[in-house]
Amino acid sequence: MRWFALGFNIGSATIPLAFASLVYKFVTDHFSLNSFQEMAGIVTVGVVYILVSQLMTALVFWLTEGKSLAESGLFDRILLIIELTQFAVGSLAALVWTINPYTIIFAISPLYLIHLTLQLPRIKLRAETDWKTGRYNACYFNNALEKELLRAERADQPLTVAMGDLDLLGNINNTYGHLAGDKAIIATANTIKKLVRKYDVVARFGGEEFSIIMPETTVERAIVRLEEIRVAIESTDIELSTNAVTFRVTMSFGIAGRECPGQKPGDIVHKADVALFQAKKYGRNQVYC
Repeated sequence: MRWFALGFNIGSATIPLAFASLVYKFVTDHFSLNSFQEMAGIVTVGVVYILVSQLMTALVFWLTEGKSLAESGLFDRILLIIELTQFAVGSLAALVWTINPYTIIFAISPLYLIHLTLQLPRIKLRAETDWKTGRYNACYFNNALEKELLRAERADQPLTVAMGDLDLLGNINNTYGHLAGDKAIIATANTIKKLVRKYDVVARFGGEEFSIIMPETTVERAIVRLEEIRVAIESTDIELSTNAVTFRVTMSFGIAGRECPGQKPGDIVHKADVALFQAKKYGRNQVYC
C-alpha cells in the first residue's frame, strides 16, 4: 500500500472520530444508556461519524476521478443502512463490555453477516463495470437502454443511441504492441466520458467498440456532440511510456434515435450499428446517421 493511501485510511478514521468525540462531549460526558440525553449522544455520534467519513471519501473520489457526490454512490440508502448497523453493533459491544466483558461475543456475532452484506455493492459494481476502462459493460448498457426507452416513451421524449468503434486498431497493435491498443481503448473511454453529460450512459460494448445512451437528445443534437467527441479523440496524443512514443487514433460513430412508440432497444442498437458500418465503409473517422 502506498504511503498516501495509508495516510488517507488513517485520516479517514481519526478525523471523523475527532469530530464525533467533540459532538459527544457537547451532548453528554457519560457513556451509558441510563438517560435519554446519553442515548441521544450515542446516536448523534454515529450520525456525525458516518457523515464526515463519507464526505471525506467523496472528496477523494472528486479529486481523483472527478465524480460528483451523487456519482460516488457513497450516500446510497443500502450503504448508509450498513454503516448505521455497524455502528449500532459497535455501540452495543462497548456497552456489553462495561457490564460483562465475557459476553461480548454475543454482541459482535452479527459482524460476519454484516461483512458479507458489505460485499454486495462491490460485487454488483464489478458485474456492471468493464474492468479495463472503468466504464459500464454491455450488460449494464442493455438494461439501462431498456429503462431509458420506457421513460422516453412515457414522457414522449427523444432518445439517441450512438455506437462508436476505433478505426484500424489492429494496425496499432501490430505496430506498437497490444499494450498500445489497451492504452488507446482506455484513453478513448476517458475522452468520451469527459465530453458527455453526467446522465448519459457510456459503456464499452466489446473489444474496441463503445456505446452511448443520450436521453432527451434528438439525433441532430447528438450529431453535434459526437462530432466534438470525434475531434477530441482524433486530437489526443497517447503516449507509450515504454519507449516514449506517441500516437493517435480515430473513431467512427453511428447513431440512431427513438422513432415511434413500442420500439425495441435492439431495433435502435441495430440501426446505430448499421450507421456505424456505413461510417466505416465511407472513409472512417466520421459520424454517420
